[in-house]
Amino acid sequence: MPKIILLTGASGAGKDTLLKKARVYFRNHPKIHFIKRVITRKPGEFEENYYMEDSAFELLKESGFFISWWNAHGLKYGIPRREIDHLKRGETAIVSISREKVSDFETRFKDQVVVINVTASREVIEKRLKKRKRENQLQIITRLKRRDIPVTARHLIPFDNNREIDISSKAFIKLLKKNLPKGA
Repeated sequence: MPKIILLTGASGAGKDTLLKKARVYFRNHPKIHFIKRVITRKPGEFEENYYMEDSAFELLKESGFFISWWNAHGLKYGIPRREIDHLKRGETAIVSISREKVSDFETRFKDQVVVINVTASREVIEKRLKKRKRENQLQIITRLKRRDIPVTARHLIPFDNNREIDISSKAFIKLLKKNLPKGA
């Protein structure tokens, strides 16, 4: 059974930026797979996802295409089942998901799931949301209200992402390495 590392956290906590740095670091590692989400929004500067229109997303959702899916901030997100199902024993999937969808993976993969919850201060998150220029002020306020939603997981690791990206990404990569299967 593969190992699953789930990345959760509030909008603006820096998940996609950390993932982008980790993808570069592990780009030639044959046993680490960064799973792309399907989102009903075209990818931003720091995201790597598949874009899909709402109607196509709904059809695929109804057909069981997604291992996990959710709605957030007027968008639909999903993790393609095939991206996870093709993994073999000794391989690791790293995927960014909603904090509320951890149980979808824990139910199926049991103790093979580790959840890294990326956090940042309200001030840092607000600054990042404004910088990416994807949300208006009301949307930013809505996202900030969701910042403190708790994460429930069997194996939960908090990750403070308040630091500069170079320092934070090195710490994140070190944390990922520590949580890879032996010999990976």
